[in-house]
Amino acid sequence: MKKNEIELKYQFNNFIQDETNKEAYDAAYQFATNPNYKYNPLVIYGNGGNGKTHLLKAIANQLEKDDKEYIYVNGFEIAEDHLKMTDDELRNKYIGVDYFIIDDIQFAFNERVREFLFKLTNTSEKYSKRIHIVISSNINPNEITIFKSKLQAELSKGLVVEIKEPGYEFSKKFIKNLIEQNESDLELSEKSIDYIAQTFGGDNRVLVGCITRIYAYANIMDAYEMTDELVKEALKSFFREVIKNGN
Repeated sequence: MKKNEIELKYQFNNFIQDETNKEAYDAAYQFATNPNYKYNPLVIYGNGGNGKTHLLKAIANQLEKDDKEYIYVNGFEIAEDHLKMTDDELRNKYIGVDYFIIDDIQFAFNERVREFLFKLTNTSEKYSKRIHIVISSNINPNEITIFKSKLQAELSKGLVVEIKEPGYEFSKKFIKNLIEQNESDLELSEKSIDYIAQTFGGDNRVLVGCITRIYAYANIMDAYEMTDELVKEALKSFFREVIKNGN
């Protein structure tokens, strides 16, 4: 991903922390700001919607501020490149930067990708300069069987941290932060915030969808007040979509 495609909204200072993600936050921040950070690679794993992509993009934005060379890609992009590019083309594209950021590595499922990542992370086969590598995954790397033992061993030489599923209190803080970002004159009651956290908490992306849906519905209805009834009405169909999609 090109530098200008990293959304600026993903920063360390607006990442909401609690006990479920503090270790991952601290590790990501040190990775981005400490050039002598000793853990390499850094692997952050956990269920989707828990903040992994926010942390990786916050790393990219911090590196951008510090004028560091980096590449940000996701697993799909790596797999696609390895299907259509030669070894020399891959080396020219991915090697030679200070930092290599890989989001959703679980989607990079083929033998050539695995060999490339092994060479990149294997301390005995480093390229001409030390590359700092951070990886996110929905799955613990030790449970991704496609990696096989030798790549799993290399990943485990670094630091592997988990972002756990956010709880009720975290979801409330996350919702309130989304409301502040919305900058609307319409405010949600504490009762509505509790309802959203209890009903839709556990996946931050779903919570983003909730708040977007609520304010869009209020706008369509020309609402002058964000009542609890309006909030529930706005989320009726959204609730069915979430259940249908298994979230």
